Amino acid sequence: MDGDFSLSNVKKGDIIQISFVGYQTQEVKWTGQPIDVTLKDDTQQLGEVVVTALGLKREEKALGYAVTEVKGDELKAANTISPVAALQGKVAGVEISGSDGGLFGGTKIQIRGASTLSSNNQPIYVVDGVILDNGVSGNTTADWDAGANNASDYGNELKNLNPDDFETVSVLKGAAATALYGSRGLNGAVVITTKSGKGTQGLGISVSQTFGIDHAFKTPDIQTLYGPGYMPGQSDADQNGSIWDAHQFTVNQNGEHTLVGVPNFGFGPKYDGSQIRNYDGTWTTYSPRKNNMLDLYKLGFNTNTNVSIRGGNEKTSFYTSLSYKNAKSTTENNTFERYSMLLKASHKLNDWVDVAASFSFANSKPRNAQLNAGELFVNANTNVINPLFDVDYFRNKYLGEHGGIASTSYGDQYGSVPSSAKNYFFKVDNYDYVRKETVIRPTFEVNVKMTDWLKFKADANMNRYYTSIEDKQLGSGYANEGGYYGITQDIKEQFTVGGTFTASKQIKDFSLGGFARFEYYNTSSKHSKVSTDGGMVVPGEWFVENSKKTKKSEATISGSKRIISTIFALNLGWKNQVYLDVTGRNDWSSALVYANRTGNHSYFYPSVSGSWLINETFRESMPSWINLAKLRASWAQVGNDTDPYTVNQTYSFATMEMYDGNIYTNELDKLMKIADLKPERKNSWEIGLDFRTFNNRLNLDFTYY
Repeated sequence: MDGDFSLSNVKKGDIIQISFVGYQTQEVKWTGQPIDVTLKDDTQQLGEVVVTALGLKREEKALGYAVTEVKGDELKAANTISPVAALQGKVAGVEISGSDGGLFGGTKIQIRGASTLSSNNQPIYVVDGVILDNGVSGNTTADWDAGANNASDYGNELKNLNPDDFETVSVLKGAAATALYGSRGLNGAVVITTKSGKGTQGLGISVSQTFGIDHAFKTPDIQTLYGPGYMPGQSDADQNGSIWDAHQFTVNQNGEHTLVGVPNFGFGPKYDGSQIRNYDGTWTTYSPRKNNMLDLYKLGFNTNTNVSIRGGNEKTSFYTSLSYKNAKSTTENNTFERYSMLLKASHKLNDWVDVAASFSFANSKPRNAQLNAGELFVNANTNVINPLFDVDYFRNKYLGEHGGIASTSYGDQYGSVPSSAKNYFFKVDNYDYVRKETVIRPTFEVNVKMTDWLKFKADANMNRYYTSIEDKQLGSGYANEGGYYGITQDIKEQFTVGGTFTASKQIKDFSLGGFARFEYYNTSSKHSKVSTDGGMVVPGEWFVENSKKTKKSEATISGSKRIISTIFALNLGWKNQVYLDVTGRNDWSSALVYANRTGNHSYFYPSVSGSWLINETFRESMPSWINLAKLRASWAQVGNDTDPYTVNQTYSFATMEMYDGNIYTNELDKLMKIADLKPERKNSWEIGLDFRTFNNRLNLDFTYY
């Protein structure tokens, strides 16, 4: 690794071939004197080294499972908030779909379909060895219920990652690729390696600026031939004594055609451009506005600024970056801001020991998750907005003189405006849900070169995810009756420490390698919330004591789980053409320990994979335009434990306030727990072919699994 070598039984005039992955091979004739050779980078060969599980760099040709590596520059060009969305269309076998949560809504990724019966089938994300949970975002009831207070899709912690810092992103698809991650690798893994200053001489500064525009340009097809009205025979809309007249106009007390009181169904008269009373009593034409849904959307804008500095010398290297992202959605008051920073450095203490550390910080502010405005126009279960509704005209015509939503009960001028539109505009203008997320991710490692073939690494990392929420909802009733104010705080802390022995040895035609690792992982969560109840005494005054009823409060310490693991891998190779990998991992999970200290908390996951480089074996007879022909196969078991506290039967506790004092209650969980729960286990096998031709310009990656 350091370039030192010695050879025996070499005669003067012999040709010595010197090669290393990522460098051009050189041939030197020995003259009897010591040799000093500087290898030159080979960018084409460098692409053959990929980052695999646990951050290990392997030659891609040696892998017996499918891995796809994407360069970080390809992801940052997409300028998306979530790096998951930027992987769209870049990796075969990976399905990516976005929610309707707008700017920062959750992005779901599945690798080779569902792997577990639980709700989350998404892979883990590993950033410089730190495992992040790609949790499933909560589905908002605003999707289907027009009366919901607010949308709730704020994505997950991945939106706090800065793609500008990504060096490479490796998608590990098969079970054999992720078996080393044990319980957390059941659904695959996306391994992210950030940039560093290694290989840099001197100082380098990079500045990038990106702008983007989002434009809503297409809506569902809505018929604009017939206006709103009942089906024939359903109602006497025109008050002429017959309910069998087809396409009846709704009329008011003066016998005038009116939009006030029209039903949600589209079985009314044909649009004819005639005069008709609008929802506010003014005259308008009976003509459809074919793009009135698009009128609800604005032009979105996003910008990203990144400054990075990297440098180094023979002993020390460093990389640091600062980034600011700002985005404005196509819906009003839906914005996102993110500040992020990365500090990364390594130092070689001597020929045997080097240290490395990094510190990542991100602070983001997603504000007012996007309400599903499109549902208001197509969901007949609500007071649907029809093509006659002029969005621009009624944008600010939804309030009564008293300050709340206009209602016919109070004689308000805009009381007959569709309630779904009034509720939507009121929420956009008078609700403010601000979520602040802070992520701190430090890492540290010490590498010791014990011998020429044996190394040891001690490492530790932490992921602290802090969320603070302030929810302001102005009352929508008469004179702003009602309302809500709440403050929420959530903290998740994850800590991992481990030690790894790595060996590598060449014995004639055989290469032997592998590692043995010990790992300790601990996670815990804290939650607290305080809010008003029953409305607010003084509308628009944002403090919890402004609650009409006794304020509500809740607090929990939950999600505590520990996993202790031992991991090993054995890598064998023969003449750079046949490779065999055997791995194993044993986890001990506290989530499967019962209150009496029994349970199936120890479980083992093995994997076997191999590959054969046909082009190397038949190099002499293989056409020169074939760059790679590799057969691969693998078998593995991976699995899953469960959430903390799931296996134990418990009682809930509650307090009931009575006129003469409190009553304290216990209630048994209605879900009976099995007394011998076993860890989930998935058996997986695959065979594949990697075929590359014409200097790697045409590649085929075939997998049957």
